[in-house]
Amino acid sequence: MKKIRPRFRRWTWARRATALAFLALIILGGREWFPWFTGSTPASTLLETVPLADPLAALEVLLATGAIESTLLIGACILVAVALLLGPVFCGWACPLGFLLDLNDGIRLRLKRFLGRIKVYLPALNSPREMRYMALGVALGFSAAAGLPAFQTVSPIHLVSRLFVFYPEPALAGDQAFMSKLAMIARTTVAAGGFLLIVLVLIFVIEYLAPRIFCRALCPLGAMYGVLGWFAPLRVRVNDKPRCPAACKQCTTYCPMGIQVKEDFTSAGKQVITRMECTRCGACVDQCPGGVLALGFSRKVPGPSPAVKKG
Repeated sequence: MKKIRPRFRRWTWARRATALAFLALIILGGREWFPWFTGSTPASTLLETVPLADPLAALEVLLATGAIESTLLIGACILVAVALLLGPVFCGWACPLGFLLDLNDGIRLRLKRFLGRIKVYLPALNSPREMRYMALGVALGFSAAAGLPAFQTVSPIHLVSRLFVFYPEPALAGDQAFMSKLAMIARTTVAAGGFLLIVLVLIFVIEYLAPRIFCRALCPLGAMYGVLGWFAPLRVRVNDKPRCPAACKQCTTYCPMGIQVKEDFTSAGKQVITRMECTRCGACVDQCPGGVLALGFSRKVPGPSPAVKKG
């Protein structure tokens, strides 16, 4: 039987390009000479007009101070509307930390395959997804009790943007060679954000033992976006015609959020993924060799699907 090769991973490359573009905007947004995007991940302004604000940051500010600025409220409402329509796409398509963890996860999978050839296996600790909803409750409760936006002060997501945005720009002579300028910028970044780099490196190392533990179990922002996107029409769904090979579990294996995609579609007989953790990243769609899965808008009510059968 001829082996079916996975298709070009268009969703993977599309989401990485989008996240990289957003990270570039964050970096440029911290420069005075770039007025088209200003701010950082908690709150920013697009084209000097459109406010964008982290909904969790806005809610924490409201709980901590008992008041909220109109610009922050409008910016939060815009992103809430996006989540209601598209689901938690910020997590899969824009989060700066998620982008770096996605690249780190790719390295981890390659290392895992290499070590498997020499009979050495990395542990894969399970990350209970319920914990991130507890983290959301703790963050909101602490904000209300302490009068301080709790998650905003310790968020690794914001650490990434702070690392790039708030380091002091070195004074560069015009006649310096390009590599010398690059080395000076790197030294300045490390000197200004050394502690932040240590925190991020620790997260990356832990991810090798507990894959995507921050996204799956610790991120209250991801939990909030998941709740907001519960009824979002953009879904991973089952195509009508293709059959799902019984031995294939590529969709489950490569899901960054650890969703049992194969089991949901076959055992539960669902037509769409309804898990709140689904970030619509398209990784399962890219890895499906038979074209069973698709990412798009769907109004189908979850139920038995004759398209998914044991092949």
